[in-house]
Amino acid sequence: MSSFWMSALADGAVRATALLGIATALATLAGRRSAALRHFVWALALAGVLVLPVAGAALPGVPVPIPTPWTHGRQPAAALDNGPSTAPPAGAVRARAGAGVVEAPRPDPAAAPAAAWSTLWLAIWGGGAAALAAWSLAGIRNIRRLVAQATPVTAREWLDPLHDARARLEIRRPVRLLQSDRVAMPMTWGWRRPVILLPATASGWQSSRRTVVLRHELAHVKRADVATQLLAHWACAVYWFNPLVWLAAFRLRVEREQACDDAVLGLGSRASDYANHLLDIARECRAPGLAASAAVAIARPSQLERRLRAILDPTVRRAAQRSTAVLVAVFLTGAVLAVSAVTPTVETLPGPAIATPVNTSRTAAPPQAAPPRDGWFERWHGVAEEVFASFVQHVSEARRQLGGATAAPTPGVEHSVPAPPTAEFEAAPLGAVESRLASTFIGALRDPDANVRARAARALGQHRAQAAATVLRTALGDEDAGVRGQAAWALGRIRDDAAVDGLLSLLRDPVQEVRERAAWALGALRNPAAVDGLVAALEDADAAVQERIAWALGRIRDPRATRGLITALTLIAGDALHDVIDALARTGGEPAMEALIGLMDADDPEVRRAVIDALSRGNWTSIDESALPPRGGN
Repeated sequence: MSSFWMSALADGAVRATALLGIATALATLAGRRSAALRHFVWALALAGVLVLPVAGAALPGVPVPIPTPWTHGRQPAAALDNGPSTAPPAGAVRARAGAGVVEAPRPDPAAAPAAAWSTLWLAIWGGGAAALAAWSLAGIRNIRRLVAQATPVTAREWLDPLHDARARLEIRRPVRLLQSDRVAMPMTWGWRRPVILLPATASGWQSSRRTVVLRHELAHVKRADVATQLLAHWACAVYWFNPLVWLAAFRLRVEREQACDDAVLGLGSRASDYANHLLDIARECRAPGLAASAAVAIARPSQLERRLRAILDPTVRRAAQRSTAVLVAVFLTGAVLAVSAVTPTVETLPGPAIATPVNTSRTAAPPQAAPPRDGWFERWHGVAEEVFASFVQHVSEARRQLGGATAAPTPGVEHSVPAPPTAEFEAAPLGAVESRLASTFIGALRDPDANVRARAARALGQHRAQAAATVLRTALGDEDAGVRGQAAWALGRIRDDAAVDGLLSLLRDPVQEVRERAAWALGALRNPAAVDGLVAALEDADAAVQERIAWALGRIRDPRATRGLITALTLIAGDALHDVIDALARTGGEPAMEALIGLMDADDPEVRRAVIDALSRGNWTSIDESALPPRGGN
């Protein structure tokens, strides 16, 4: 049994090495691309090495012959048959002719030492994997304890830049800001309920340092870097003996920090100021402890020099292209499937023709390639064949039931004639699965449980079910706020212009989250009919709602939206003001530009910096100036 697991482990290590070799080549080719793209390559590769054993067992094997040449001049001794002898090879089962007695196989003298070595190596691997898993779990336990004991930060000088960075990075999840004297430096933990931990020394930081630190940590939240770091930890635990896995985990950390640095610079922070802040933080803060192995720290000294060079290099590409990331994902997914399915088989090449005695004895077995040691390959291959056959059968059955009797029958499977499809599914046979799901979710909108209705509304939005637009518009009036909010979000995803009036009515909803989701949906629709209602709602008492409304007006790019945003500059302060500034930059036009230039007299330097960033990236020719009212003054 230990030999089987050692063979499986060795096979997995070879496949993991092949996959990481492909990832290394791909990351090298992406050397002049963004750090975010290279991080994506390494994250997918580490996820791939973890799923290789499962994929290898579930996929049908693709045999790849490996030629093995004969030795020159003669066959190996084991392959020669020197006559009609009936003596079987050592260790084989031998039957006595006519006696009906079967002798037990003779023990192989080399089997016991080999089994002992397999057990020893398996124990060594298990010990290393357990130690690294325990180290990772200890880090998780420590960071969770720190979070539980930390103090919430309530000062406006911290919360204002936090909300501003969240809005700019479009992070919809709430992020808690905590402070602890047991934290060495700023770090982030969690992905479903993210937390930013600040050291006690952060209380004395200046405004610009607070801003860049929060932007950096929120970039980790946006990218789910804590999850990818834990993924790397588990890959290292399973393949701790493989140096390529450790190299991949190291490159993942390096590219992760550089990608977050790029995100900070993309939000308008000056490169030289940001580099100085990182250097000061690394000097002032002690080295991160065990908790930082699970969390994500801002400035590890071992990586600082490389990061500073990248930050100060103006030629570095900082923005990742979504299309390139999709191509990388498709390529690496194909690589994982290919590496999982490839099964090397031994194929002996014919040697020179030589005269050899031919054995015609009935007891002589025909020559054949020897199976892999201990039969582990046959076990895995058998499992793969069974799983694949079951998969084909279920897919075939589902296609017949949902799309009619058009699927080809599966050999060896008893088929029954399916019931005729209903008119609902006859209308779109190619989308039968989607139609069935949409019908289920639509029915769930009538469920007596509010949580079920809310989840159904969200599912309809995720599937962009156009047929559900009418019932979702009705759900905007649901008695439960969660259902109303999810229905608004789903209508924005579906792009249902008929929902504009209903969404505008939700801008007066008593629940803040519902108003925010309605504003998001109106921004997703980009319907000019929503402009007047959005402008009126800019006076909302909640800053988060104001931020989302400003974002929506910036997406619509209507002259009335520009006028409303210009008016909002005098009514809104704090984080929402930054969103109004960004929205004016997106709408463009001379009136927006003049209004932003007028803000350069603001007392708050953060506002002036935001104006500079907006003016540098704004669109100043997209709106017909004749449609705007004449400018006064100046």
